[in-house]
Amino acid sequence: MNKQDINNTDTMRKLRAGDTYTFALIFHQFYLDLCFFSKRILDQPRAAEHIVENAFVALWSSRRDFDDLVAVKSFLYSTTRDACFAFIDEVQKGLKDEELSAYIWQESSQYMEKEIIRPEVPREIQYNPIENLPSLCRNAINQS
Repeated sequence: MNKQDINNTDTMRKLRAGDTYTFALIFHQFYLDLCFFSKRILDQPRAAEHIVENAFVALWSSRRDFDDLVAVKSFLYSTTRDACFAFIDEVQKGLKDEELSAYIWQESSQYMEKEIIRPEVPREIQYNPIENLPSLCRNAINQS
């Protein structure tokens, strides 16, 4: 299934209703791009992937609030960006360099704008997407 297939009203209705297969399709549509995005901000692959997984957990928790895929995408990128900055703040608690923080914010905000605007390459999913979710996302779906 490609982006055109999941970007419709029926898909969003299914997501709001808690359809785990639809959630898994959305996960696989955005996961790699979000990981790339967060790794560029953090330069720490494991932390970046964990942050992206948590963004999908947050999406699952608030899935009833979205009417279209654009809103879902915006939510995922914003949540990921904010969590990356929170992670940086945690790591750099001792630093009070406001210029560094402003520079990091400006650079990553500009990068985020480019990433959201760039066309995405449709991906074919040829396996059961729910089984391939990270355990954190799979557990969030199973607990709801």
